[in-house]
Amino acid sequence: MSGGCLGGTAGGYLQRLIDRVKSIQITDNPNLFFRQKLYNTVDGAALIGSSKVKNQNLWVQSRNKFLSGKDYVNLLKTKIACLPTAARCARGRPAKDKYCRAGCPRKETLNHVSQACPRTHGKRIQRHEAVVNYLKRACENRGFEVTADPLYKTSVGNRKPDLLAKKNDKILVIDAQVVGDPVDLERANNSKISYYRDNVELDQQIQAQHGSPDISYLGATLNLRGVWSAKSVFDLVDKFKVLSRTDVPVVSTRVLIGTFASFTMFNRSTARAMRGKHS
Repeated sequence: MSGGCLGGTAGGYLQRLIDRVKSIQITDNPNLFFRQKLYNTVDGAALIGSSKVKNQNLWVQSRNKFLSGKDYVNLLKTKIACLPTAARCARGRPAKDKYCRAGCPRKETLNHVSQACPRTHGKRIQRHEAVVNYLKRACENRGFEVTADPLYKTSVGNRKPDLLAKKNDKILVIDAQVVGDPVDLERANNSKISYYRDNVELDQQIQAQHGSPDISYLGATLNLRGVWSAKSVFDLVDKFKVLSRTDVPVVSTRVLIGTFASFTMFNRSTARAMRGKHS
């Protein structure tokens, strides 16, 4: 409870609570009211895309035979960012060190632990591969011939997408990414697509190699909390039928499992990076 609520007389505090309840009662859409309250918080900001993609959080409310009770609880903690990182544990405790225990000159947030800390580099790769492997199996199950990590050399640098899937004369170039909390999902997905699509030499090489000009470039973009880019889901599910709607929450759980694995690895590891004194 905030200090502003506790300040003043008991009668004043009670009146503020009554006013707050009234403001909720007169709201036309209580779900929208509380959703916006969540998205305006530090921990809730990364979930703002949750309502933009249908069924991506279905694993939360439905039975999932692939998740144990322990895993389910851990994934929920990861989803709402309530894992005990140093920065979170230091809230309201100014004297407590909030910097990375691995020695990085950064605050130890879940975003730092899972996206940047050297301790968790291997787990980041495994999380990415979990998404790519799921997409690969989905393509193969739908009759695509799939090549993993094809390398193309161009004048502006090498291009190595995660997957190239071909079915008849249709070619899909797919690249996956798991981005951090502060990253705009749609902007990140568009940048990923442009990285490949805007390279004319790449397009020409793929056409020459596979004998077809029908090439589409897709991004599979989620953030570390398992929230999908809406454009990614539209392309993969609705437009090109690489995934089904039931696959969407499954991939979300794969990302959350990877993020929690990074957190676990971070706490078990004793490796340290060099850092200067922080202020």
